[in-house]
Amino acid sequence: MLPHRSHFPHRHSVHSHWKRWFFILMLLLLYLFFLVSHVSGQHGAPWHWMHMHRTLVSWTSVTVGTPPAAETKMLALGKEIYRNNCTVCHGDTGKGDGRWANYLTPRPRNFTRGIFRFKSTPSSTLPTDKDLFRTVSAGVNGTAMPSWQFVLPEKERWAVASYLKTLSKDFAEEASGKPIVLAPEPDITPERVARGEQIFRKNCVECHGPEGYGDGPSAWNMEDSFGDPIEPRNFHRVAEFKRGHPLGDIALAVATGSDGTPMSSFSPLGKEAIWNVAISVIYLAENEEEGSEPGGCCSMGMGMRM
Repeated sequence: MLPHRSHFPHRHSVHSHWKRWFFILMLLLLYLFFLVSHVSGQHGAPWHWMHMHRTLVSWTSVTVGTPPAAETKMLALGKEIYRNNCTVCHGDTGKGDGRWANYLTPRPRNFTRGIFRFKSTPSSTLPTDKDLFRTVSAGVNGTAMPSWQFVLPEKERWAVASYLKTLSKDFAEEASGKPIVLAPEPDITPERVARGEQIFRKNCVECHGPEGYGDGPSAWNMEDSFGDPIEPRNFHRVAEFKRGHPLGDIALAVATGSDGTPMSSFSPLGKEAIWNVAISVIYLAENEEEGSEPGGCCSMGMGMRM
């Protein structure tokens, strides 16, 4: 005898119920797959970083207007933006101890110590408001620090720059340094390359190596002032120019040095020498080779610990 027709809807209902749960399970597995892929690929970068602009950005190319007054509302806005976007790496109080900090290299900046690498002011002086705005806007090439100018409007970037100054007592105790002015930018000529190479071989090979691969005798086991490992710049890797690759960015890095690292300022040599060294460095960078070193090791990129 055939089953009663009333039984068929029940069987169909069970089948539909099983299909629905199977579909939900597949969605869950797909979500977990993308989540694991995200964590292993980004090692801690917030989800929206995957959609952020990652091309090389020039620090000096950032358009900077007049800094707004650091009023209460501006600082409150900066604090809110900082907590929503920056604490994941830099920590709630700016000590560079966010929950993703241990996955990043170089480690996020500890703002509380008042040591900043990217600025226009002389070595051992505080950056200007415009310097902080530029770094927030341009990000730092070759690291996990993104270019916030592609995400945050100008007002919010100024607000963050203002709030950063409240994280270190140094800004309340001393004024920012006076910016170094290097303009006008000279032409790149064979004569300047030769002069720059002479200065380079006299002052830079100990760390950067004779051919600029970052393999000088003092390069091994080098640390920054925070006790973190650091390597001299490999000038054959354009992506390692953290400020940017244009000549003006390189010259400013030579002039100001890099506070918190063994890289000292070349300002005492004078502007002419600074430009010549920068020209010799950019000459090496433009003759870039595959791989990072003579042995051909590849750069990790994106500032992630492997």
